[in-house]
Amino acid sequence: MRKKTVTIIGNTSSFHLGSSTNYSEFRKLVCSKYQIIQEIPYNSFHLDFQDYFSFKDELENSQWIQGLKESDILVVHGEGLTEKCEPFVFPFMYFSRIAKAMGSQSQLVNFSMFDIEPFLPFLKDFDYLAPREIITQDKLKQHRLESTLAFDCCILSRNDILQGQGDGHIAAIRGRAPFSPEKLVNRNKKTKRYDCCWSWEKSLEFSSLDDYLNEISKADFAFSSSFHANIFSFLAGVPFVTVSEDNLKYRALETELFPKGLSFNARRLPSITETHEIKEYYKQIFSKILERARRNVI
Repeated sequence: MRKKTVTIIGNTSSFHLGSSTNYSEFRKLVCSKYQIIQEIPYNSFHLDFQDYFSFKDELENSQWIQGLKESDILVVHGEGLTEKCEPFVFPFMYFSRIAKAMGSQSQLVNFSMFDIEPFLPFLKDFDYLAPREIITQDKLKQHRLESTLAFDCCILSRNDILQGQGDGHIAAIRGRAPFSPEKLVNRNKKTKRYDCCWSWEKSLEFSSLDDYLNEISKADFAFSSSFHANIFSFLAGVPFVTVSEDNLKYRALETELFPKGLSFNARRLPSITETHEIKEYYKQIFSKILERARRNVI
């Protein structure tokens, strides 16, 4: 029986280790069920706003059009690209209508979106929606959009949660927003900066994700300003403390990955008792989170 053919829109493999790990695992999932014809990089479209018809006309003359016409399914891999109402988000949404015009199916998967209304007409045209966290799913429900709760695919790179032998240091993993971990803890505590997501000026760099996780697993906890860094902390078996408190996706991870009622910030760090509780909770929920990540492909 012939496998259905797919174009993936939103190849994020070139971004950083979190995104590349996620995309690699996501791609494996897609390949397990479909034949991939082409993968369109996340930065292939204009940053400035284009209306649907202008975008469609330009797409008709692009290198991607033949593969799109040969695809049974157009899969938009959203990751963090769709979080806000920015002009560059609209092309990703337009593919739901492009698919309809071509007589193919469309899916929007592994995505966060916290401003639903501007994209509502195009969201309604997707055949399958799989947000990566519960806040996006709740916002979709408010607009009567059905979805399947998924999770970021980078956790599919592991079969279990690490249980490292602690050495008392504090891990620091930066995202887009830089911060000073040394100012957030007692001077007697040693901090180590890790380059597994966004880069620091001076940090520890390792050759593989496993090496990073083995080192992070020795920490008491991890400071983070990165979504994927929080997931890496989860995989490493240590609590994460988000320093970028205003982004909803970090709140979503706390709600989903910590025991009920636990939340941390620079003024409220995990106690020893809470750390043990979190480590046990991680092990309890790991299989369910794995199952959710696999829902990005149907």
